[in-house]
Amino acid sequence: PIFAEDGYETTEKIGAAAYYTFETENTGAHTLTGSTYFSDTTFLSDSTITKRGELRESDGGVGNTEDFSSYSLTLDGENVAGLEGLGYHLGYRHQGAGDADPAGTNNENAYAVAAFHSFDVTESTQAFVLGEYVHIADSEGSDDNVNYLTTSLQLTFDEHWNIAGSYTNRDHDVAGGNDIDDYMAQLSAGYAFDNGIGIDVGWKIANEDGIDTETLGLLLTYGYEF
Repeated sequence: PIFAEDGYETTEKIGAAAYYTFETENTGAHTLTGSTYFSDTTFLSDSTITKRGELRESDGGVGNTEDFSSYSLTLDGENVAGLEGLGYHLGYRHQGAGDADPAGTNNENAYAVAAFHSFDVTESTQAFVLGEYVHIADSEGSDDNVNYLTTSLQLTFDEHWNIAGSYTNRDHDVAGGNDIDDYMAQLSAGYAFDNGIGIDVGWKIANEDGIDTETLGLLLTYGYEF
């Protein structure tokens, strides 16, 4: 969901990560990942096309510390309890207040829990379902809390047709102000030809800060092996 891009997706960072995977036949495969990072303030933080300007330490913002005071821990599982296609995601993220942020700026802490399952409905129909909840405490260093709830379903028919839908609710708990309740719903359908060409049509309706928008899109893809 696009809400993730402005809320809890972690991008454009400099850091290091390590992971460990353990697996048994009865419990499935589980991967524990840890990372530590800070915001990218090099020339790479500029945009080649839009020229948005490089991020500086003086710009502030959580994670903009130029030291490894921000970190994340995640635990991901597949084929849980021996059930093929059943998985989960657990995550925690801590982002320290920026070095240039005003005194009293909070550290940000985020928590995520998700579960998903892919399974056969019939011999020719496969389904993928997902549910996710994310809580961000002291979002962007403020006193606000933000909650995200996402559900989605995708069906594939005869290995060619697909249809998918998703719904995301974003509840913004504004400290000292009126709460903001946003949502976004998406629906798409497509067909994949044997020659590698795929065509998908999508429709999205969203309400952000009381403003309704609708978007219609067309995606054309081509895949090949080499």
